Formats: sequence, structure tokens, C-alpha cells
Amino acid sequence: MGGRNYSDLNSVVLAASCYREIGERVYSMDRECAYLYGRTLLNLINFSHLAQINITIVGAAAMVALLACFFYLIFIASPKSFTSQMQIFLMLISPCFWLLFERGNFDWLVFILIFLGVLTLRTRLEILGVILIGISGLIKFYSLPLLLLIPFIMKNRLSRLASIVAFIALLPMTLEDISLIKTFPNPVFAAFGSPALGLWANIFSQQFNFGFKLSDFNAHILGLIIFVSAVSLVLYSNQMRSRLGLSLHSRDYSKVKSLYIIFSGTYLINYLAGMNYDYRLIFLVASLILCSRVNPELFSNGLFQIIAQSSLWLTFFYFGIPGAINALAVLGNIAQGLMAVIIAYQIIGYLDLFHPLSLLKKLTKVHANN
Repeated sequence: MGGRNYSDLNSVVLAASCYREIGERVYSMDRECAYLYGRTLLNLINFSHLAQINITIVGAAAMVALLACFFYLIFIASPKSFTSQMQIFLMLISPCFWLLFERGNFDWLVFILIFLGVLTLRTRLEILGVILIGISGLIKFYSLPLLLLIPFIMKNRLSRLASIVAFIALLPMTLEDISLIKTFPNPVFAAFGSPALGLWANIFSQQFNFGFKLSDFNAHILGLIIFVSAVSLVLYSNQMRSRLGLSLHSRDYSKVKSLYIIFSGTYLINYLAGMNYDYRLIFLVASLILCSRVNPELFSNGLFQIIAQSSLWLTFFYFGIPGAINALAVLGNIAQGLMAVIIAYQIIGYLDLFHPLSLLKKLTKVHANN
């Protein structure tokens, strides 16, 4: 259990060893050698000879590196009040970290690549940032759309173009990897995503003999419809924005705001893509930490904090309370959906998507290098 075996890490390292022998057949294996991610990760593991290192050492080093990234985010966010510091502390000890530390899933590597990539986007090495984020997309797919988001926070037109070209070039490779995967897991427990409410409806229908069942596709479509409707409501409801403390600050794209936009976008991509295991809520935690600096009024709003903490704590980890799993997990999935709506509103505002002409000018403007 826990950090003694790092089951996901061990499984992928084993799949990399199998990949040297049986190639793409790892995508059709059921148990031993089974694999569900990009071939780039297998090649990286084999190139680095990771399989020759004790898996416990690799897992522990990965978790230490991940925590170092989070401590840096806290450092640059610099939460001033004791209340904000305690809220961030609760986020750092939430179940998504327990699950990631237990399984050692390679989302820790995706997080670190995105983190390092964004740090270079406001420097002369911003092309390196494109490369790192592109590699992360080849590993786990969900970060590839970030290549279409990062041009909004890059310095010059050439780099923006390079990011878009990189997305176009890497998309066929990603789609080819996805086509090799026979089936993706579709979890309900310890998972979040836009199809969640439809999948819970199926579970309750089965338990209480309501006689209906939504397909995975229909559950996903229902979730997307609810999401779009909720975002539209927030966009047009001054009262709702006021209740949540939703306001936008017109500041330059600082390093903090760039990290905030990218990590928020990563969580949103995961939420809209479908069901994801809760360890990917680490991207939401990163977004929330940075929110304490980018939008302190929102972060200190009581209702927002209830939603934020619920989205992280009300998961499959139900603290041994008999019969509580369904109620707590459903509330957690609702809270995660509300966080996706709030984040979508924030991204739309910060990227000036309210005003397409202003956005076009921003994207075509040439910035001078600092």
C-alpha cells in the first residue's frame, strides 16, 4: 500500500520493458504489460533506463520534485493572511495527493513538464516551454490543447506561431497513440469530469429501480450541456458573480498569472474531456494556490472556499463513514463542476474572449523581449 509499491508507476515501467520486446502489442494486453498512454513515455523510460532504478526511489524522488513545485507556487503566491495559509494547507493535504502518492501515476511528470514549460514562456527560452508542454501532451494527451492556449501569454508573434504549428504537428502523433488504445477506463469512484452526474444518475437508477440508463456518450453530452448553461448563467448574471466574488483584474500577464491560466486551463480540459481519476485534481490545487494571488477577493470569498474545499475533499475517500460514499462523492462532483464553471469564466475574462477584436489585436501584436 501507499508509497511502498507505487502501483501505477510500477505498471508503466513494466509496460516500457515489455514495449522493447512486443512493441505496440502493449496496447492490447489486459493485465501484465497493459498500457494506456503515449508511446513517448515508454521511449523516455527506456532511454533513461528508469527500469534499472529501484521503483521506491523513483517514486519518492518524483513526489519530492512535485512537492517542490507546489512549494514554489506557494512562495510566489505569498498568501498573507493566516486564513488563506490554512486554506492552502488543507488543499495540500487533500485526498488527490494521497491517491497520487499512493499510486505514483505519471501525472506527476506531466505536472512538472507543464510547470517548467510555463516558467520559460515569459523568457527568451519560451520555445523551450513549447517543447516541454508538447512533450507532456505526447505523454498523457490532455495537455496538448495547452499549445493553443499558451500563445495568449507569450511574448512575440513567432513564438505564438511556433506553438500553433507544434500543436498541428503533434496532433497526428497523439491521435495515432489514442487509436492504439482499445478502451479507456471510465471510473465513477475517485474520479471527476463532466459526465459524472449522468453516471451517478445511472447508479441511483439501478439502486432504486428507476428503469433508465444513460450511455457514456449521453452522460458526457448531458454534462457538457449543463456546463455551457452554467457558464452562460454566470456570464449574464451580475447577482451570481457578486455572490461568488467573481471579479477580474486588468493586469499584465505576470509569471503568476501565466501559471494560473495554464493550470486552470489544464483542470478545465480534464474536466471537459471526461472522467479522470482524482489525482489530476492536483492541477486544480495549483490553480487555487495561484488564485490567492491573482484574485484574492475571489479566493477569500466564503462561498468560493466552500466549493473549492468540497471539490477536493468530498471524493471516494469518505473517512470510513458507513453509507456516506454516494452522498459525499456526488456533492464533490457537483463542487468540481462549479469550480470548472468559475475557472471557465476567469479564463474567458483574463484572455479577453469577451471581445474578439481585442483578442485578435493581442495575438498579432509583437512584444519586445525583456
